[in-house]
Amino acid sequence: SVTLRLFDAAERADAETRQGLRRLFVLRESRRLKQQVRALPQVEKWQVLTTGLPPGGPIERQWIDLLAERGLFREAGAGGGGANTPPVALPRSAGEWQRFSARGGEQLGLAAQDVTELLGPLVQTAHEARRQIDRLGVMPPVQGAKADTRQQWGELLQPGFWTATLWCWLKQNPRYLRGISLRVEKLLAGGLARDQRGQQQVAGWLGKFRERTARHQERGLCDAGLSAFRWLLEEYRISLSCQELRTVV
Repeated sequence: SVTLRLFDAAERADAETRQGLRRLFVLRESRRLKQQVRALPQVEKWQVLTTGLPPGGPIERQWIDLLAERGLFREAGAGGGGANTPPVALPRSAGEWQRFSARGGEQLGLAAQDVTELLGPLVQTAHEARRQIDRLGVMPPVQGAKADTRQQWGELLQPGFWTATLWCWLKQNPRYLRGISLRVEKLLAGGLARDQRGQQQVAGWLGKFRERTARHQERGLCDAGLSAFRWLLEEYRISLSCQELRTVV
């Protein structure tokens, strides 16, 4: 079901409206969405690889929501949509909703292609990054890096990330996770001093981000600028320890 609520800020209202529209679309296209998800190539293998991810409900339900999100809000034309892509105009009447949801249904095939291209690399790099973090073991010198990479991994894959993350950043997740694996490889190859310097450079910005995020959550605020800053921090990590993966900004 869905319901109506009143919010005291337009940004929060738009964010909640977007979730409500996705829910309406799932209810409308439930059968097609289930069929599309179950027809994804290697879906059973991918489901196995997600067993170690932070819990967020049945994975099929999460992927149905992801497919619905992509179908409804997929940008016209190519399958991209960058950080500077203008937001999709949300429907505000019954007629607008009918046209909006009809277009979403027409885009389900293309959305399924996008999701297919994302899922395999994402779940595989998530699995590999967790395995690499475990390689750090219990040696005291690397415990700071182990805690940092473990926290980064958990934040990239926090419950609900499939739809809470804008597509333009969600499709970068495999690169960020690959960055974790490369960082561990370099650390184990003798790069402790360099890794510690990089971690110190990021730590101050991470602390400020997390403090501001906590304040916003207490007040129920949505801040697109803060969300963008969060992903710029991931790019900063790449620039410090895994330049071979290149940054997108």
